[in-house]
Amino acid sequence: MTEPLLTRVPIPEPVTERVGGLVRRSYRIPAGLVIFTHTHPYDHLSVLYSGRCDLYKNGRYAETLTGPRAVFIGKGVSHEIFAITDCLWDCIHAFDEAKAAHDAGDPYALLGVKD
Repeated sequence: MTEPLLTRVPIPEPVTERVGGLVRRSYRIPAGLVIFTHTHPYDHLSVLYSGRCDLYKNGRYAETLTGPRAVFIGKGVSHEIFAITDCLWDCIHAFDEAKAAHDAGDPYALLGVKD
């Protein structure tokens, strides 16, 4: 486990697209950056295509991931990642669940999605 630099910097702008019934957000995360804790009101899949990062769930270190690797993140589980090296990371959400979260008041659930 690597100690993250706890400097808040903007999250890299993801490339967001709707692919069939899915919402795919692709992030290029520079080494040393922390994607701070957040949750979703639905299950989703994350894919680390390349790089190495530490994954934290519910405020605790979960594991160190080396790409390529897929990870299941359960509904309501807080999660954050610390990029040990430059990483290419995707979050994949079901469109219907993301739309329901958006309709319930989550302004980020469909951010960047074009119908």
